[in-house]
Amino acid sequence: MVENDLSYKQLEPKIKVLEKKISLLTVQIIGWTLFLFCVYRWIMFFFIYEYYRSLTHTTYLTLILISLTCINKFESTLLNSAASMSFLLFIVVSVLFVSLATDMLTFIEGVVLHGAIAAFQIFLVINKKIPISKKYLLWSFLLYLIFISSYDSFARIIAAIDVNEETPIIKMTVQVFYILCISSILVYLIKKKFGIIYP
Repeated sequence: MVENDLSYKQLEPKIKVLEKKISLLTVQIIGWTLFLFCVYRWIMFFFIYEYYRSLTHTTYLTLILISLTCINKFESTLLNSAASMSFLLFIVVSVLFVSLATDMLTFIEGVVLHGAIAAFQIFLVINKKIPISKKYLLWSFLLYLIFISSYDSFARIIAAIDVNEETPIIKMTVQVFYILCISSILVYLIKKKFGIIYP
C-alpha cells in the first residue's frame, strides 16, 4: 500500500508521476490535442451536423477521460481510475471490429481507434507509478454502466459490432456488465500488487 504520507482527507490525493520536463510537456501536449479534437467534434456534431448520437458513444466519453488524464500528467487518481477501468471492454471491441473492417475508414475508426484506447488504458494499468483509488474505481464502474445504459445503448453496440441476429439486448447487457466487472477487478488487483492504490 501507499505510505500514509499524504492526507486521505483530501478529496483526491495526487502523486507526482513524471519527473522530466520533456515528458510532462509531451504528455500535456497529447492531452490538449486530444481534448481539442473532442471539443471540435462536439461543435461539429452538436451545432453544424445536429447529429447528437455520436456524442453519446462510450468511445467519445473515454477519449475525453484520456485527454484529461494526460492534461493532469497522470497525477489525478480520479481520472487515472476512470480512464483505465474499461480497458478489457475496449480490447474486446477492437478485436470484434477486425472482422468488420471492410475499408480503411472502418479499420481506422474501429480497430485502430479502439485498439489505441485499449493500449493507452493498458499502459495506465501496468505502469508502476500511476496511482488509482478504490472508491474512484467503483464510481467509474458505475459511471460506465449508467452512461452505456442511459446515453449510449446496448442496441447500438450490437449494431456496431454486427451481431444483431445472434445477440439479444439482455445478453449484451450481461456481457458488458461482466466485462466491466472483470476489468475493474483486474485494475484493482494489479495496482494493489504494485502498491499504488489509494482508498
